[in-house]
Amino acid sequence: MLASPDSRAPLRLKPSSRHQPAVVAVDKAASMRQAVESRPELRAARLAVEAAALAERQARNQLLPSLDLVGNYTLVGLAGNSAPVTPIGGGATVESPFSGSYSDAVDLMMEGDFFKYSLGLTLEVPLSNTAARAAHARAVVELQGTRDSLKQAAVNVALEVERAAGNVDSAYRRVTAARLARELSDENLANQQRRFEIGMVTTKDVLDFQAKLAGAMAAEARAVNDHADALTSLLLARGALLGSYGIEVEMEGAPGLPWWSRF
Repeated sequence: MLASPDSRAPLRLKPSSRHQPAVVAVDKAASMRQAVESRPELRAARLAVEAAALAERQARNQLLPSLDLVGNYTLVGLAGNSAPVTPIGGGATVESPFSGSYSDAVDLMMEGDFFKYSLGLTLEVPLSNTAARAAHARAVVELQGTRDSLKQAAVNVALEVERAAGNVDSAYRRVTAARLARELSDENLANQQRRFEIGMVTTKDVLDFQAKLAGAMAAEARAVNDHADALTSLLLARGALLGSYGIEVEMEGAPGLPWWSRF
């Protein structure tokens, strides 16, 4: 409803091209493959299955024992007040060879001459692990639910493709029938006009055939429009509607699967 600059009346829209109905050979198998790859709801369902599978795998890992490698490395600064040390139970008195202030200890630590380290393994074995088992059971149920949703979405898409392909064929048949009816109405009107010229019919008879021709032309226009809608519905069912107009949707910086998802 765009208004013209000099009037409030809407502008007349003129189509740039006219739809020409033609026989369309629909490859249902190829259409289904394209729909499976392109339909956004199927892609979203597959991503949901992948996410649920990762969650189930993570929950399953929580049921397993864990073995961790732990290590520690510490620099040591030795200094302080030198004092003799006598072992408990007797023995020779030993005097510490280290002496000095706190800054001396820091200097020795920075030099790295004295250090201590440790290395070991930590094994954790879950016994009851009730919470982890419940989380895993819930993840399994959610994974099965996403798989069922994917199957249902695929069935719906298959029905849409099958219905759209059938509508294209039936729409073209209606166009052919409507075109034939319009041609016959046009021929009948021409015959009535010739009969009117020689006085065999009245003006009302001619007007009646003109009305029939107008109805046949309107029916043909509706059939052509239905055929165009059927083709558009088929492209939509295949997930190729935007591509047919040269429109591509790209997501800049879309994240991929993380490396840890392969394990």
